Amino acid sequence: MTHFAFTHEFETDADRYWNVFFDEAYNRELCARLDIKHRDVLVRYEDDAIIHYEHRVMPRRQLPFVVRQIVRGELGFVEKATFYKAKSYMDVTIEPTLFKDRTDVRATYSVVTIAPGRVQRTYEGDVNIDMPMLGHTIEAALLADARRAFDIAAVVTQEWLAA
Repeated sequence: MTHFAFTHEFETDADRYWNVFFDEAYNRELCARLDIKHRDVLVRYEDDAIIHYEHRVMPRRQLPFVVRQIVRGELGFVEKATFYKAKSYMDVTIEPTLFKDRTDVRATYSVVTIAPGRVQRTYEGDVNIDMPMLGHTIEAALLADARRAFDIAAVVTQEWLAA
């Protein structure tokens, strides 16, 4: 199991941050910048206290050649998240399309005010890939890719917040 935390700061308040985060036009642009082939909304529910969603995300990139020789299937994942409006955070689980029964990814996604007009976004959790001799290597690769995606997302988010 590997613990991770990705943190970025933004010039905004928490309400504005979440309004952008849940904006569909923002998400389309974010997917384009992350080279996502498609993002399908499987479930979306909202009431006064929460927003729950489930998205299937399929990137354009393929598995590395060596892995493609062993594993058949398309690289992607289903993200399941529940946003708690009053607490400004989400519980998130990620279910990959490959090795779903051997992979556990759980995280919290929070936005906290750190100064007037400034927030800190933190995506923190644990990833566990139950595969002897390969698990930690795959976890490291997955987290490197996630860090790259969150860094790109931070740029896109700041652009949208500034617009």
